[in-house]
Amino acid sequence: MVSNESLEWAQLIFSKAKLNDPRRTKRLVKIAASLASNAGKSLMSSCPDPTARSL
Repeated sequence: MVSNESLEWAQLIFSKAKLNDPRRTKRLVKIAASLASNAGKSLMSSCPDPTARSL
């Protein structure tokens, strides 16, 4: 579960990233928020959905 605080932080930091496709930017925000909400855990446990782990 992603906390609102982590999501707000990720949006503030990464929402303006120029990745040539807005879907990639949304995915980056989602991954960053998930990692921030699960600090100290592995990537696999922070992002259990395999599609969320790739840009």
